[in-house]
Amino acid sequence: MGHVARTADQPRLRVAFASSRGREARPLACAALTALALLLGDLGGSAGAAAPALLARATAALRGIDGVGPVLVAGAHAPDGALDVDLRGGGPVAALEAALAEAGPDGAVLLHDPCRTPAGADVLGRALAELAGDDVAGAVAAAPTTDTLKLAGAGGLIRETVDRTAMWEPRTPQAYRAAALAEALSGADRAALDAALRRGDHGLLPSLVPGDVRLVALPRDAVRIERPGDARLLERL
Repeated sequence: MGHVARTADQPRLRVAFASSRGREARPLACAALTALALLLGDLGGSAGAAAPALLARATAALRGIDGVGPVLVAGAHAPDGALDVDLRGGGPVAALEAALAEAGPDGAVLLHDPCRTPAGADVLGRALAELAGDDVAGAVAAAPTTDTLKLAGAGGLIRETVDRTAMWEPRTPQAYRAAALAEALSGADRAALDAALRRGDHGLLPSLVPGDVRLVALPRDAVRIERPGDARLLERL
C-alpha cells in the first residue's frame, strides 16, 4: 500500500458541490462523507515533458470544486496544492489503496487521469454530484461511441454492424464510495488492473465495483494525451 506525505496545514475536508443539473449544493449523501481526489500522474510516461503542466491543471480544477480536498498525486511529483503518494514500489492499485486509507470507509474517492483534457471543475464535479444520492456506488465519465463498429466472424469476415447507440467508452473522472471501491480492489487481479490504469484504460475498474455505476457524459472535445508530441493540443484547448 502507498503512503501519503501530509503537512499540518492540509487537513481532510468535507465536500459540498453544485450539480451540473442546477440542483442546490449539498453534502455527499450525508454530512460525514469525505471526498478525496486522486490523480494518477503520468504512470505510463505518455505525456513526457507536459506531465507537470497537466498535473497542475488537474489539481487546480479539483481545488476549484467548492470544498474539495485533499488532492493526492501518485506516480509523479505533486504540484502546489497537492500531496505526494509514495507508492513504495507499487502501482496504481497501491495508489487507490492509499486514497482509501485517507478517505476512510464512509468516504468517497475521485480518481482522475490528468492526461485527460479538458477537465474543468464542472466536469470533475459532475461525477461527484452523482454520489449525492444513495442509489449508486459510483459514477464514471464516459464518451459515447461514435465510430461504426463491425462484428467479425470466422476468418475475419464482417458479420454485421453493431448497434452503437448504447455503447460508451469509460474514461475519467471516476467517483466511488470508498466501501464499494475497497470491495472491488479486494477481488481484483492486481496485475491486470495495474496494467490497464498505466496505459490509460479506465474501463476495467467500473466493472469490478459492486452495485450500480452511473455513466456521466463527457464533452465531445475530451481527449487524452497519448504521446509527448500531443502536448501541442494543450495550446488549443
